[in-house]
Amino acid sequence: MEKPINVWIAGRQYRLVGEEDDIIQKAAEELNTQYEELRRRYSNEETTTLTVLAALNIAEKYIRSEIQNEINTKYVAVQLTKMTKTIEEMNLAEAEM
Repeated sequence: MEKPINVWIAGRQYRLVGEEDDIIQKAAEELNTQYEELRRRYSNEETTTLTVLAALNIAEKYIRSEIQNEINTKYVAVQLTKMTKTIEEMNLAEAEM
């Protein structure tokens, strides 16, 4: 069931609604952390610019994570294929004995 949750991002409170408030809270914390890091580095930039840059940083991390997950999935698939082949060869060798 969706329920409201209050989060703080860039010094403003937002009332959001979602099913998994812990995930929403963590996402807001990550966005706010990214925003604060950028604000310290680029203190002359406007809040909107810093918020967009923070969102882009998070999107980049997400995309890199997706790419790494795809690489890992392919690696596991190859390893499983090799293991399956090895087991089949061992079973065949046993049957020939």
